[in-house]
Amino acid sequence: MKKRLLIIGASGHGKVALDATINQDKYEFVGWLDSNLVKGTNVLGYEILGKTKEVKELAITYNIDSYFIAISNNYVRKKVFEYVNKECPNLSFAKIIHPGSIIGLGSKIEAGSLILPGAIVGVSSIIKVGSILNSKATLEHDGVMNSWSSILPGVCTGGNIILGSLSYICIGSIISHNIKIGDNSVVGAGSVVLKDQPSNSLIMGTPAIVKRSRSEEENPF
Repeated sequence: MKKRLLIIGASGHGKVALDATINQDKYEFVGWLDSNLVKGTNVLGYEILGKTKEVKELAITYNIDSYFIAISNNYVRKKVFEYVNKECPNLSFAKIIHPGSIIGLGSKIEAGSLILPGAIVGVSSIIKVGSILNSKATLEHDGVMNSWSSILPGVCTGGNIILGSLSYICIGSIISHNIKIGDNSVVGAGSVVLKDQPSNSLIMGTPAIVKRSRSEEENPF
C-alpha cells in the first residue's frame, strides 16, 4: 500500500514536485497545504486542504503518512520542516526521485530531497536532508550537497565538490573539480567557479568572485 502524502507548497516548485511524485509512483498524493492560497483552490486537479499551521489536524483528518516540503527557498524550507517535525514527529519526511533522473552506484539521497527529471547524481555522491537537485543538473562523482542546499537547472559540477548547508548554485553555473562552497552562499546564474568560496556570500562572474556578504534569511531569487 502506498503512503498517503501531503505536499506543502503549491507554487511552481510544488507543481514540479507533484509531477515527480506521480511519476515515481511510490506515494498516494492526497492534497496540498499552502499558507498563501485559499482552502479549496484547485491546483493540478488537487485541492488546497488548508494552511501549514493546520498540519497536525489535517494529518489526522486525512490519515496522512508522509509529507514533502516543496518550497524552493532553502531557509524557509528548513523552518517549515522544523515546525512540521515538532507538530507531527511520527510523519515520514518523503524523498521524491523522478524516474527520469540517473542515480549513480553507491550514492545516497536523504529524506526530504527532490531529484528532478534529467538530473544526474554521480557515483558515490551524497545528497543530504531537504536538498534539491533540479532538472538537467549534474552532481558529479563523490560530490556532497549538505542539508537544505539547492542546485538549480542546468548546473554542471566536477567531481568531489562540496556544497554547504543552505547554499545555492543557480541556473547554468559551472563548478570545477574539488571545489568547496561554504554555508549559506549563492552562486549566481551562469557563473564559473574555479576556486573555493566562503560562507555567507553572493558569488558571481566568470571566473566567480565574492560580490558581497548575505544573511541567512535573505531571499536568494
